[in-house]
Amino acid sequence: MWEQYKTSAEHAVLQGNYPIAERFWGLALSEAAASEAPLAISICLDGLGDLCLMQNEFAEAEDLYRDSLKKKTEALGEEHPEIAIGLNNLAGALCAESKFCEAEETLKRSLVILFRVFGASHPETRWTIKSLMAVYRVLKKPFDLREACALIKPSMELGAGKDLTRQPVVCATCHRWYTGTQCQFCTQVRLKALAVNRASTDP
Repeated sequence: MWEQYKTSAEHAVLQGNYPIAERFWGLALSEAAASEAPLAISICLDGLGDLCLMQNEFAEAEDLYRDSLKKKTEALGEEHPEIAIGLNNLAGALCAESKFCEAEETLKRSLVILFRVFGASHPETRWTIKSLMAVYRVLKKPFDLREACALIKPSMELGAGKDLTRQPVVCATCHRWYTGTQCQFCTQVRLKALAVNRASTDP
């Protein structure tokens, strides 16, 4: 049931109806909590956090992202890529609150995980590097990638990463576990939809 509420919340967001989106996210969160599914709870908390950011409720977004990150850490440990994504969400709220020093440390933690798991070429890693560079510019600090990732073991080459197939991630759309850079199930669904649309428009 929580997935249905989540879908309704996302649809309301697309329509710009934030009060309805908040209501559905709240219902989704209640259902997820009743099922004692920590990852489902974290998805709902992230959705509410995103909604708060859209409405410039930055402190509320920070609190929600922190709660979500705690749930993810309890379920997955501290080195899973989902933790890095949660840290990036939190850093976005911190930047919006002008808490740039804290955002810097948060992004560094995320970047260490992403380098260890995915390497330098993964989109999430590149996005995090750009975000960290932007924070450094605000703080008027020179950016050095190796200094920023000083917590990485010296023996590990930056960008080497691990085999993508070893670290599954939860898809935020369909909630299935997937490996690699994107959810294959959602990709196949989109490809089938495109094929149908093209077929219907062909003369």
